[in-house]
Amino acid sequence: MPKSADCPCTGATLTKLVQPALLATLARGPMYGYRIAEELARLPIVKGERPDTTGLYRTLRSMEKRGLVVSKWAQSKVGPDRRLYRLTPAGAACLERWVQTLLDYHRGIADLLAKTKAACVRLRPSRRKGDK
Repeated sequence: MPKSADCPCTGATLTKLVQPALLATLARGPMYGYRIAEELARLPIVKGERPDTTGLYRTLRSMEKRGLVVSKWAQSKVGPDRRLYRLTPAGAACLERWVQTLLDYHRGIADLLAKTKAACVRLRPSRRKGDK
């Protein structure tokens, strides 16, 4: 039996929504990767955990190849050079499409939530009888 922390029921798989989160974050303006990671960690969907930086940069590179973001190297006076990421017009259009996708998810999740709540209510009486 999997540990409950490893179970998808904890919401751990919700980080798959990192692309719309990245697009929405970059819609506020250009940012360095470290700052993007900080902003993503503030989102309730990731439960305060910093995203895996390797995965984050891999996703940003993939999005850049698809034309959703662009980046350029910026010299730093206090540390190593950093990449500055910016949303492109194609990325903004993708973000617009994500709004509809997320609305569809929201409706689907609301329906699933209602069904799972009803199922739990149906299970409660039988549990009590079995617990005696």
